[in-house]
Amino acid sequence: MIEFSIPVLQSTCFSFHELVAIPIQDCGESLVDLSTASFTGEQIFCGETPPKLLDYIAHGMWTREGVAAKLIAAQRILSELSHADGQSLHLYVAYAYRHPEIQRRYFADFSQRIALEHPDWSEIAIKEYAHHYMAIPEVGGHPAGAALDLLIVDEKKRAIDMGSAIGDLTNLELVPPVSSHLTHKQQQHRLLLRHVMTSAGFAPYDFEWWHFSYGDREWACFYNEPEAQYGEVDFQVR
Repeated sequence: MIEFSIPVLQSTCFSFHELVAIPIQDCGESLVDLSTASFTGEQIFCGETPPKLLDYIAHGMWTREGVAAKLIAAQRILSELSHADGQSLHLYVAYAYRHPEIQRRYFADFSQRIALEHPDWSEIAIKEYAHHYMAIPEVGGHPAGAALDLLIVDEKKRAIDMGSAIGDLTNLELVPPVSSHLTHKQQQHRLLLRHVMTSAGFAPYDFEWWHFSYGDREWACFYNEPEAQYGEVDFQVR
Protein backbone atom coordinates (compact mmCIF):
# COMPACT_ATOMS: atom_id res chain seq x y z
CA MET A 1 0.00 0.00 0.00
CA ILE A 2 1.12 3.55 -0.68
CA GLU A 3 2.78 5.31 2.26
CA PHE A 4 0.99 8.63 2.69
CA SER A 5 2.65 11.78 3.99
CA ILE A 6 0.93 13.86 6.66
CA PRO A 7 -1.10 16.64 5.00
CA VAL A 8 -1.30 20.21 6.22
CA LEU A 9 -4.76 20.50 7.74
CA GLN A 10 -6.87 23.59 8.27
CA SER A 11 -6.17 25.15 11.65
CA THR A 12 -9.90 25.64 12.06
CA CYS A 13 -13.01 24.52 10.27
CA PHE A 14 -15.02 27.00 8.28
CA SER A 15 -17.11 29.13 10.61
CA PHE A 16 -20.88 29.29 10.46
CA HIS A 17 -20.64 32.81 9.03
CA GLU A 18 -18.32 31.66 6.24
CA LEU A 19 -20.58 28.77 5.32
CA VAL A 20 -23.90 30.58 5.48
CA ALA A 21 -22.51 33.23 3.12
CA ILE A 22 -22.23 30.59 0.35
CA PRO A 23 -25.35 30.72 -1.86
CA ILE A 24 -27.19 27.49 -2.63
CA GLN A 25 -28.43 26.70 -6.11
CA ASP A 26 -30.02 23.36 -5.39
CA CYS A 27 -29.97 21.24 -8.53
CA GLY A 28 -33.03 19.31 -7.39
CA GLU A 29 -31.30 15.96 -7.58
CA SER A 30 -33.12 13.02 -6.05
CA LEU A 31 -31.82 10.94 -3.17
CA VAL A 32 -30.95 7.30 -3.81
CA ASP A 33 -30.65 4.37 -1.44
CA LEU A 34 -27.03 3.25 -1.30
CA SER A 35 -28.04 -0.07 0.25
CA THR A 36 -30.00 -1.09 -2.86
CA ALA A 37 -28.19 0.82 -5.61
CA SER A 38 -26.28 -0.93 -8.37
CA PHE A 39 -22.59 -0.14 -8.14
CA THR A 40 -21.58 -1.65 -11.49
CA GLY A 41 -19.20 -4.17 -9.98
CA GLU A 42 -17.88 -1.97 -7.17
CA GLN A 43 -18.80 -3.43 -3.79
CA ILE A 44 -19.67 -0.76 -1.25
CA PHE A 45 -21.12 -1.73 2.11
CA CYS A 46 -23.72 0.15 4.15
CA GLY A 47 -24.64 0.00 7.80
CA GLU A 48 -28.15 -0.27 9.18
CA THR A 49 -30.47 2.71 9.05
CA PRO A 50 -29.49 4.79 12.14
CA PRO A 51 -32.11 4.26 14.90
CA LYS A 52 -32.89 7.97 15.38
CA LEU A 53 -33.56 8.26 11.65
CA LEU A 54 -36.25 5.56 11.67
CA ASP A 55 -38.93 8.12 12.56
CA TYR A 56 -38.32 9.66 9.13
CA ILE A 57 -36.64 6.97 7.03
CA ALA A 58 -38.03 3.46 7.40
CA HIS A 59 -35.15 1.78 5.61
CA GLY A 60 -31.97 2.35 3.65
CA MET A 61 -28.97 4.68 3.50
CA TRP A 62 -29.90 7.66 1.34
CA THR A 63 -27.81 10.30 -0.40
CA ARG A 64 -27.94 12.52 -3.48
CA GLU A 65 -27.41 10.87 -6.87
CA GLY A 66 -24.24 12.87 -7.50
CA VAL A 67 -22.78 11.85 -4.15
CA ALA A 68 -23.47 8.20 -4.95
CA ALA A 69 -21.65 8.57 -8.29
CA LYS A 70 -18.62 10.11 -6.56
CA LEU A 71 -18.68 7.31 -4.00
CA ILE A 72 -18.43 4.73 -6.79
CA ALA A 73 -15.40 6.58 -8.15
CA ALA A 74 -13.81 6.55 -4.68
CA GLN A 75 -14.36 2.80 -4.34
CA ARG A 76 -12.71 2.19 -7.71
CA ILE A 77 -9.63 4.07 -6.52
CA LEU A 78 -9.59 2.09 -3.26
CA SER A 79 -10.02 -1.20 -5.14
CA GLU A 80 -7.08 -0.45 -7.42
CA LEU A 81 -4.82 0.48 -4.51
CA SER A 82 -5.78 -2.45 -2.31
CA HIS A 83 -5.70 -5.07 -5.10
CA ALA A 84 -2.19 -3.93 -6.03
CA ASP A 85 -1.24 -4.72 -2.44
CA GLY A 86 -2.98 -8.11 -2.45
CA GLN A 87 -5.97 -6.93 -0.41
CA SER A 88 -9.66 -6.35 -1.03
CA LEU A 89 -10.77 -3.22 0.78
CA HIS A 90 -14.15 -1.53 0.61
CA LEU A 91 -15.85 1.66 1.73
CA TYR A 92 -18.44 1.22 4.47
CA VAL A 93 -21.04 3.97 4.85
CA ALA A 94 -22.31 4.32 8.42
CA TYR A 95 -24.36 7.50 7.92
CA ALA A 96 -25.56 9.51 4.95
CA TYR A 97 -28.74 11.63 4.92
CA ARG A 98 -29.85 12.96 8.29
CA HIS A 99 -33.20 14.66 8.71
CA PRO A 100 -32.80 18.36 9.68
CA GLU A 101 -34.79 17.88 12.89
CA ILE A 102 -32.25 15.28 14.07
CA GLN A 103 -29.38 17.61 13.22
CA ARG A 104 -31.00 20.36 15.30
CA ARG A 105 -31.31 18.04 18.30
CA TYR A 106 -27.72 16.83 17.94
CA PHE A 107 -26.41 20.38 17.78
CA ALA A 108 -28.48 21.52 20.78
CA ASP A 109 -27.36 18.55 22.90
CA PHE A 110 -23.67 18.97 22.04
CA SER A 111 -23.84 22.73 22.63
CA GLN A 112 -25.33 22.09 26.05
CA ARG A 113 -22.48 19.70 26.87
CA ILE A 114 -19.87 22.29 25.88
CA ALA A 115 -21.66 24.99 27.88
CA LEU A 116 -21.50 22.82 31.01
CA GLU A 117 -17.80 22.07 30.45
CA HIS A 118 -16.95 25.73 29.81
CA PRO A 119 -19.30 27.91 31.90
CA ASP A 120 -17.11 30.98 31.28
CA TRP A 121 -17.51 30.83 27.48
CA SER A 122 -19.82 33.21 25.64
CA GLU A 123 -22.83 31.93 23.71
CA ILE A 124 -21.10 32.77 20.42
CA ALA A 125 -17.92 30.91 21.44
CA ILE A 126 -19.94 27.85 22.45
CA LYS A 127 -21.88 27.92 19.18
CA GLU A 128 -18.76 28.12 17.00
CA TYR A 129 -16.89 25.45 18.98
CA ALA A 130 -19.87 23.08 18.90
CA HIS A 131 -20.15 23.72 15.16
CA HIS A 132 -16.69 22.14 14.69
CA TYR A 133 -18.05 18.77 15.78
CA MET A 134 -21.79 19.02 15.16
CA ALA A 135 -22.61 21.36 12.29
CA ILE A 136 -25.17 24.10 12.77
CA PRO A 137 -28.18 22.55 10.97
CA GLU A 138 -28.72 25.12 8.21
CA VAL A 139 -25.16 24.67 6.91
CA GLY A 140 -24.76 20.96 7.62
CA GLY A 141 -23.97 18.46 4.89
CA HIS A 142 -26.00 15.52 6.21
CA PRO A 143 -29.38 17.34 6.09
CA ALA A 144 -28.61 18.23 2.46
CA GLY A 145 -27.98 14.60 1.51
CA ALA A 146 -24.42 15.66 0.66
CA ALA A 147 -22.30 14.20 3.47
CA LEU A 148 -21.14 10.69 4.31
CA ASP A 149 -19.64 9.21 7.46
CA LEU A 150 -17.59 6.20 6.45
CA LEU A 151 -14.60 3.97 7.07
CA ILE A 152 -12.75 1.15 5.33
CA VAL A 153 -13.49 -2.56 5.79
CA ASP A 154 -12.18 -5.82 4.34
CA GLU A 155 -14.19 -8.23 2.16
CA LYS A 156 -15.83 -9.69 5.31
CA LYS A 157 -16.96 -6.23 6.49
CA ARG A 158 -14.35 -6.16 9.24
CA ALA A 159 -13.21 -2.62 9.89
CA ILE A 160 -9.53 -1.89 9.54
CA ASP A 161 -8.07 -0.06 12.53
CA MET A 162 -8.89 3.65 12.18
CA GLY A 163 -7.94 4.56 15.76
CA SER A 164 -11.44 5.39 16.95
CA ALA A 165 -15.06 4.72 16.06
CA ILE A 166 -17.18 6.88 13.78
CA GLY A 167 -19.01 9.52 15.81
CA ASP A 168 -17.07 8.85 19.01
CA LEU A 169 -16.54 12.26 20.59
CA THR A 170 -15.53 11.04 24.04
CA ASN A 171 -11.85 11.73 23.33
CA LEU A 172 -11.67 14.74 21.01
CA GLU A 173 -7.92 14.26 20.49
CA LEU A 174 -8.72 11.15 18.41
CA VAL A 175 -11.34 12.81 16.21
CA PRO A 176 -9.20 14.82 13.70
CA PRO A 177 -7.78 13.04 10.62
CA VAL A 178 -4.25 13.53 11.96
CA SER A 179 -3.41 12.89 15.60
CA SER A 180 -0.24 12.26 17.57
CA HIS A 181 -2.24 9.74 19.63
CA LEU A 182 -2.51 7.30 16.72
CA THR A 183 -0.19 4.45 15.79
CA HIS A 184 1.53 4.69 12.42
CA LYS A 185 -0.82 2.09 10.92
CA GLN A 186 -3.93 3.86 12.23
CA GLN A 187 -2.71 7.14 10.80
CA GLN A 188 -2.00 5.59 7.42
CA HIS A 189 -5.47 4.05 7.32
CA ARG A 190 -7.04 7.47 7.88
CA LEU A 191 -4.87 9.00 5.18
CA LEU A 192 -5.84 6.22 2.78
CA LEU A 193 -9.51 7.05 3.34
CA ARG A 194 -8.80 10.74 2.84
CA HIS A 195 -6.85 10.03 -0.34
CA VAL A 196 -9.52 7.94 -2.06
CA MET A 197 -12.33 10.33 -1.10
CA THR A 198 -10.59 13.56 -2.12
CA SER A 199 -9.32 11.94 -5.32
CA ALA A 200 -12.97 11.31 -6.22
CA GLY A 201 -13.90 14.95 -5.58
CA PHE A 202 -15.15 14.89 -2.00
CA ALA A 203 -14.18 17.58 0.48
CA PRO A 204 -12.60 16.29 3.71
CA TYR A 205 -13.55 17.69 7.07
CA ASP A 206 -10.45 18.42 9.10
CA PHE A 207 -12.15 18.01 12.46
CA GLU A 208 -13.59 14.51 11.86
CA TRP A 209 -11.64 11.78 10.09
CA TRP A 210 -14.79 9.96 8.97
CA HIS A 211 -16.74 12.86 7.42
CA PHE A 212 -16.66 13.80 3.72
CA SER A 213 -19.04 15.75 1.55
CA TYR A 214 -19.78 16.71 -2.02
CA GLY A 215 -21.93 19.58 -3.28
CA ASP A 216 -22.73 21.22 0.08
CA ARG A 217 -21.49 24.51 1.51
CA GLU A 218 -18.50 22.84 3.18
CA TRP A 219 -17.46 21.41 -0.18
CA ALA A 220 -17.94 24.80 -1.87
CA CYS A 221 -15.76 26.53 0.74
CA PHE A 222 -13.05 23.88 0.57
CA TYR A 223 -12.77 24.01 -3.22
CA ASN A 224 -13.55 27.74 -3.58
CA GLU A 225 -16.71 27.04 -5.55
CA PRO A 226 -19.08 30.02 -5.98
CA GLU A 227 -22.16 28.14 -4.77
CA ALA A 228 -23.38 24.90 -3.27
CA GLN A 229 -25.30 22.35 -5.34
CA TYR A 230 -27.33 20.87 -2.49
CA GLY A 231 -29.31 22.48 0.30
CA GLU A 232 -31.23 21.19 3.30
CA VAL A 233 -34.06 18.85 2.34
CA ASP A 234 -37.02 17.43 4.27
CA PHE A 235 -36.81 13.86 2.98
CA GLN A 236 -38.88 11.02 4.39
CA VAL A 237 -39.48 7.41 3.35
CA ARG A 238 -42.20 5.46 5.12
